[in-house]
Amino acid sequence: MTDYEKIFEDVINLQNKYWTYGISNFNCIITDSFIGKEKIRIDKDHYYDIYDEINEKNKFCAELSDGSLVTFEYHFNSDGSIKNYCISFLPNPLSETLFKDPSLENIISLYFRVDYTEEGHNGILHSLIHFHNSVERDGLRIGVKESIYPSKFIYDIETHILGIDIEKIKSLWLHIQDLVSLDANNPDPLIMHLSF
Repeated sequence: MTDYEKIFEDVINLQNKYWTYGISNFNCIITDSFIGKEKIRIDKDHYYDIYDEINEKNKFCAELSDGSLVTFEYHFNSDGSIKNYCISFLPNPLSETLFKDPSLENIISLYFRVDYTEEGHNGILHSLIHFHNSVERDGLRIGVKESIYPSKFIYDIETHILGIDIEKIKSLWLHIQDLVSLDANNPDPLIMHLSF
């Protein structure tokens, strides 16, 4: 299977069963070379306005149970391989699940994304695939070994950040296990391997 076929199958499954996975709303655009929604640059000084725009204009791919948002965009080459992608978590500034003190610093501290891009790629200083934990361009950037699927990204947020009981979203875990069996070249493509 090509990267496109794997991401396509993952997204179609999320689209068809999102409510069983603890997701409040799910939608994205699918073409023959793109899956997701166009990325919007997050800015610390305008986080509230940007979050509201993404939410109100339906520019997110998944809305989680507390109102936090997941956005992603995958671009593909003509052979179905990944050209680039960005998948990000935007915490809901009004989430009572996440924040006892909803200060901007606390909200921004939970924002993160994973990028796969040639832009700025410079070996170990700027890995091809990397995890960002900041809206700042010079924030922490950690190299990631493998690409990440939307379902695994959402599952990790729901279980590790929102604290959703694994049993409540067991069907999502089973879907992820099915994806693992599709990738014979990578025995565990869904684990985000951080490299230092």
